[in-house]
Amino acid sequence: MAQKILVVEDDPNIADLFRMQLEFGGYSASVHQQPESALEELRRDVNRIDLLLTDFTLPGMDGIALIRQARALRENIPCVLITGQGFADDELARAMAGASVRLIRKPYRMEHLFQMIGQAIRSAA
Repeated sequence: MAQKILVVEDDPNIADLFRMQLEFGGYSASVHQQPESALEELRRDVNRIDLLLTDFTLPGMDGIALIRQARALRENIPCVLITGQGFADDELARAMAGASVRLIRKPYRMEHLFQMIGQAIRSAA
């Protein structure tokens, strides 16, 4: 069975692109445009999700808040945060409060994203 990635991306075009790319890479992708619906899926299927992949900028909450809420449901869920924001690395590190989150800055290559996903899943095992 393919590893399941919960994707949270508010731009519908980018969300569809994520789905296609992840499925092409051999993953099962469940894509949400709203963080609340992603959290609902996580609540229903907390042990079936292998990784949370989220954009930083989301409607209603940022990606770091989403990761914190996801980790309240499952402490060790692997997470990858994507940001195009102009935050300095030390600002993001403080905001993530030591959580083991892989960070990818836009623009990025899909090979790099797949590498980060693999590393995050392996490190949580």
